[in-house]
Amino acid sequence: MPRSARSIYLQPQNQKEILHRLSRVIGQAEGLKRALERRETCEDLLVQASAIRSAMGQVMIRLLEGHMQTCVLDDLRRGSVPKTVARLRKALTAVLRRT
Repeated sequence: MPRSARSIYLQPQNQKEILHRLSRVIGQAEGLKRALERRETCEDLLVQASAIRSAMGQVMIRLLEGHMQTCVLDDLRRGSVPKTVARLRKALTAVLRRT
């Protein structure tokens, strides 16, 4: 569903925190790129890549929290339990399948 058709989106504070975390991830990725160009050790590169993966894990957690606080809760308020369960299952499957 297009964003304009949604009545609820991420809470402003949640969105702000996700954007902040993504900025940090971008900075970490740029740092990893520079380290690769400087031919730093494989161990150093792996540590930096691991930090990026961890930071993205936190982004995913915040997105799931936001999804539950807005979209899922909105469906529950409308009394649409089967739709809510399906929607949450789909979100969790998307996240867990790619970890």
